[in-house]
Amino acid sequence: MKKVSVFHGFWKFFLLLQFTFVSLWITPARAGDGMTFAACGDILPDRGIRRAMEIHGPSYPFSEITPLLRSFEIVFGNLEAPLSNRGTEADRPVLFRGDPLFAGELALAGFTFLSLANNHALDYGSLALADTISVLRLYQMVPLGAGYTREEATLPYIMEKNGVRLAFFASFPAGQDSSPATGTTINTLSPSTLAEQIQEVKKDVDIVVVSLHWGIEYSPRPSSKQKYGARTLIEAGADLILGHHPHCMQGIERYRGGYIVYSLGNCIFDGRRREEKEAFLFTCTIASSGIRNPYVIPLVIHDGQARIARGEDYTRIADTLISLSGELGTLLVNGKDGLFLP
Repeated sequence: MKKVSVFHGFWKFFLLLQFTFVSLWITPARAGDGMTFAACGDILPDRGIRRAMEIHGPSYPFSEITPLLRSFEIVFGNLEAPLSNRGTEADRPVLFRGDPLFAGELALAGFTFLSLANNHALDYGSLALADTISVLRLYQMVPLGAGYTREEATLPYIMEKNGVRLAFFASFPAGQDSSPATGTTINTLSPSTLAEQIQEVKKDVDIVVVSLHWGIEYSPRPSSKQKYGARTLIEAGADLILGHHPHCMQGIERYRGGYIVYSLGNCIFDGRRREEKEAFLFTCTIASSGIRNPYVIPLVIHDGQARIARGEDYTRIADTLISLSGELGTLLVNGKDGLFLP
């Protein structure tokens, strides 16, 4: 098959033009409705995904789910690599990086918030991370859990829309020993420290969402440390916890009026294990009164492309999530195209 070049000289201009057109085409929700929200897990722009884009074109990884993603006002994902052609390799066995133009594909797919607080954000040092922050902002997306200083990295992003005031945190708690203390870096605050920040910020906002890169890789069940940390955050005032890193799905827990999504699984990744190819979107309406209408849409990754799960794939993923969430005392009800949390 003839390969398609991903990085034409005019591509950056074309992506900006197309993104502007699509943004104008979408009709915003009416004031007072709250905000429609969708979250997915780990996004890899390198290795097998890079090769898939070279063969099929740069929009290939998200093309099957782009209409779905663009139906939401806020779309979150965890960007598992810096987007930069600069920097120095970190001393670690596995390194990821993506081309800066991948940011345009994320924007076209509908993403608005990307967490950079993860174990690969600094694979090419602070310079590459700074480039990533800049290029995401260029395409009008919000980088979470990273900043040009340690203080900036730990601050939540606060926004107000449709009558709702929202604070969004992101952290990689296990990265405290591997992230630089000065210069461009990521947030590595522990859940206990985050809880103190949440208590303070909740005085001025309606809703708090927290992204956490955590957990044991390939474990379908959260550790006792995860459960304790997540519940601590809910007790402090968080309304929604979004977990990622295990590269497989973990269950959802409803706790004291909040929701804990322990692991969303992968969104775009090139893993070979079946569990690495099973994932879901967590969707809801973020209202001033809390998280409303939570709904789960199973996804499957096929040949480097995220797709809405159908048939046997849907049944397997739905059954797995129902079972894992049941172990956490939370009921998921199988609907026609997704799972309800009554």
